[in-house]
Amino acid sequence: MKAFKTILLLLAMLATGQMSGAVLAGDNQNVQWVSNRAAEIYLYTGENYPQYSFNGEGVRNDATMPGAVDLLAINFFSMYYNLAENVDITEASLQYMITYDGDGDFEGEGVWHTIMCNEVNTLLSSRTNTYRSTFNEQRIVTRDLDPGDYVRHIKFQLTDAEGNNYILGQDDDNFVFSFSLNDLSPDILGISMSMSFTPEQEVYPWAEAGVPFETIDLTNEDPVDAMAIDEVIIFAQGRFSHLGLHYKVCDNNDNELYDGYIPTTYDDFGNWSSDPEQSYDILQN
Repeated sequence: MKAFKTILLLLAMLATGQMSGAVLAGDNQNVQWVSNRAAEIYLYTGENYPQYSFNGEGVRNDATMPGAVDLLAINFFSMYYNLAENVDITEASLQYMITYDGDGDFEGEGVWHTIMCNEVNTLLSSRTNTYRSTFNEQRIVTRDLDPGDYVRHIKFQLTDAEGNNYILGQDDDNFVFSFSLNDLSPDILGISMSMSFTPEQEVYPWAEAGVPFETIDLTNEDPVDAMAIDEVIIFAQGRFSHLGLHYKVCDNNDNELYDGYIPTTYDDFGNWSSDPEQSYDILQN
């Protein structure tokens, strides 16, 4: 499978957020962006990982995108800053907005989305009170966009315990990216499951699209009292209205005894996943 397909294994949720409290530009006595690398971001494009770095004056080191892409994701970003004493940063985030490149409008245009850092205030230097906040997972951000040309706006935000927001990149052309999204044909890439049996045992079958699952042989084990599918993940690209797993249970002569269906919903990485809190029994009586 291609790199951009395997990367879709990750699961996560995007949140939308509105800024609150006072908005403070760049540097002040409480927060100072580290001038040589105030922020950096890795964008996954389905082909490679272009990196962009921004200094405290809002100038980035590379202003180009790699042309048309199958998807656009944030793979990693971090912020570097100095703090005055007794200043407590409670949240750090990257915010982005996607608009058309040219005339047009689409649902969600002009809405800022928020990706929260999962590491906040990592101390880099106690001598200079230098800290870093980092997001080190991956979020696909073009999940529901039609093919076409787009503009992506980015800003980095710190929030202190008093509710003040410190912004890097607001209303700055250096924090704007242009990209084109390909017309990606819908395609199911593969499926994985988590299955449990009683007496206690678990298996994790996986198959690429068009390739049968490997046989799970339980004939040499103790007879099972129950069998359940605990989680289904369908790996897919392109746009689908819905996806799910349909299964049937047969006797030794391949006569169907009953069947069932497990619904899935998509996440922000292009996967379709069943409810992780729900298990589906596939043996009856």
